[in-house]
Amino acid sequence: MEVREIVEVRVPEDETKVQAALNEASHGRRTSSEALDFRRVPIMRRLVSILALPVLAAVGCASQSTWSPTVDTFGNSRAQYTSRDMEECRALAGQASGSTGGEAARGAVTGGLVGAAGGAAVGAIFGSAGRGAALGAALGGIGRGVQQASASEANFQRAFNNCMRSRGHNVL
Repeated sequence: MEVREIVEVRVPEDETKVQAALNEASHGRRTSSEALDFRRVPIMRRLVSILALPVLAAVGCASQSTWSPTVDTFGNSRAQYTSRDMEECRALAGQASGSTGGEAARGAVTGGLVGAAGGAAVGAIFGSAGRGAALGAALGGIGRGVQQASASEANFQRAFNNCMRSRGHNVL
């Protein structure tokens, strides 16, 4: 009776990935079968990078530096000061609301921690606490990061409008 070993090799389409995997295997970092198994390692990287896109889009779209309120200057005795007041109010509103990126980052960290805990609990029920924690951290971090960025932008706009109104401008 002859015993044969069946070896399954998964070869990625990109030759540079194959070369990098074989280099890792030859340097003892991974065995050749682990190095060529691209389905294990990059799943979470792909998931996190795909889910990170909404956070980047939200932070990029919610730029406080470009937003300006519409000011009606008709019949306003302070119309000549509109530009100066807008710049001063922009600076004050930025200080009052915090930066969108900073708030998004803080929200992402908080959401990631809460999501990891919840994901680990759910993952443990289904047999993989580590994957559940990673998925929960990614989803919680992204969701909370987007929410915090949005809230920071709303606070900026409200502070900007209030500042302009308190200086006698008619903000629409």
